[in-house]
Amino acid sequence: MTAGGCCVAAAFAVLALSPGWGQTDVTPSVIRTMPTAPAQSPFDLSGPSRAQRGAATEGIAPEGQFDAGLDLAAVYASNAQGGPVSQADEYLRGQLNLAYQYMGPRLTASAAYALTGLYHARFNHLNRIENRLNLTADGEAYPETLFVHARAFAEPLQLTRVGSISPGGGSISDLNSRDTYGYSVGPELRFDLSDFASSTTSATQGGVFFVRPTTGNPGVAPPVALPQNTQSIDVSEKIASGPAFTQMQWTIVGSYDEQSQKAQTDRQYGGALSINYALTRWLAVVGTGGYSNFKATVPLTRDLNGPIGLGGVRLTYGTTFSLTVEGGIQHNFTSYLGSLQWAWSPLTQLMGFATDSVTTPQSSLLSNLTTLAAIPGGGFSSGWSQYGATSSGWSDFGATSGEPLTSGSDIVSLVPTNGLPLDNAIYRDRSGGLTLSHTLERTTLSLSGFATVRDQLSKLPIEPTTRTSMFGGRLAAIRQMWPDLQGTAEVSYTFANEFGGHDRILSAQLGALYHMSDYIDLFGTANYIRRDGRNLIGVPNAALSDIVLMIGVKARI
Repeated sequence: MTAGGCCVAAAFAVLALSPGWGQTDVTPSVIRTMPTAPAQSPFDLSGPSRAQRGAATEGIAPEGQFDAGLDLAAVYASNAQGGPVSQADEYLRGQLNLAYQYMGPRLTASAAYALTGLYHARFNHLNRIENRLNLTADGEAYPETLFVHARAFAEPLQLTRVGSISPGGGSISDLNSRDTYGYSVGPELRFDLSDFASSTTSATQGGVFFVRPTTGNPGVAPPVALPQNTQSIDVSEKIASGPAFTQMQWTIVGSYDEQSQKAQTDRQYGGALSINYALTRWLAVVGTGGYSNFKATVPLTRDLNGPIGLGGVRLTYGTTFSLTVEGGIQHNFTSYLGSLQWAWSPLTQLMGFATDSVTTPQSSLLSNLTTLAAIPGGGFSSGWSQYGATSSGWSDFGATSGEPLTSGSDIVSLVPTNGLPLDNAIYRDRSGGLTLSHTLERTTLSLSGFATVRDQLSKLPIEPTTRTSMFGGRLAAIRQMWPDLQGTAEVSYTFANEFGGHDRILSAQLGALYHMSDYIDLFGTANYIRRDGRNLIGVPNAALSDIVLMIGVKARI
């Protein structure tokens, strides 16, 4: 799986209920993909006590809510095949949307599924069916002690940003696209050792699978080692200080993680002690020490086994401000981590993060899957969505959010937002970002900046370069123009150094949704993308541009 991300999938299954922003979390930093707690499901049964849940649901009978809808849209694409030579086409897009939520005293479950069919007038080889799925389930097998968690997803994704791409999204290329499916399931055992400590034991089994789409458009073959189907086993034990500790809190975590493919296996095991010592009500000293051992059946460019030593400070002010900064060594690298949440007012918020981990694309997908959480009233969030990640599969370009006004938009993408190749290598990944959001009376604004630097650690001769990076920004707005009319606008620009050269992508989107009745909505979107490349090895350097116009109707069943 990963090294820094290696303990991660197991740790997230344990830490899905870690304290959020503004609270003390002394979990060792080396086993966290994000430096803060992941998005927490409001239906997660392992969090509040049974009495708290009983009080919250008293007088409410367990029941499920089912919703269904149909979309039908006409689409024009100026570059339907997503190649350097623009060839226009028109097509029909039909979509079936299904959603289900259940909340009971011992089980909660949420699912959203979109089945999309596309029929092209000119390029019939692009006709295809696409699946998108988000699913979460949390069960309480024994009161307040034994829990079972399950997650699943499905979505089409692009392997690189230099192959055949389109702002309309989807699997438009046999070579640069994959239909991706994944799951994770496992038990969690929790109990308290009086007021001294609490124990959480977790075992998770998961997998991620890549299926070549059936479109007859090969496009450009990306010069990468293609991602392989992967199975994952994670076992973790966490012992955390209890109420008896006030000024100093501590956490001990031990974990074993294994990722296996047909041709290779990655294993990591280790342990870490993390301490949070409060100097004042708003200032604490934090530190982590331990050891991590990483083994892979493929050759690595350097030894990743070694001690873990991180130290820093945590500043908090109530629930409106939280800043954590740590630095030190892990995986034999000098490492810096950080997280920020600052609520200037009820309407303005600044969020940021800095991470440093050893990971693979498969482990990133599985780690994001463990943070998948349902939102009351419908929809999902993930750890990435806290930082301005979009709700569609096209955030991997650092691009627009696809089709946020169509019925399938409740399904959140789990694709890492760094926009770099999704291949089969082991990487050191350093990422950071800031997102500023502000809400006006009828308008919500969001401004994001983000960056990623990746160093390849596995020796794969097919990769033309061992270091890649991506930098970019995004500005988005949603406005309720009239009571029944909503509009969106979004623009982004990203710059990437990869494949021996660099490329730039500019993308933009406009959208509108008109609510005709309780059962009928009209929607329209206009998407634009332009890519320019220079000195890229193994792929065309020719400019690519595409405009996708869509107008349609959606009906609630």
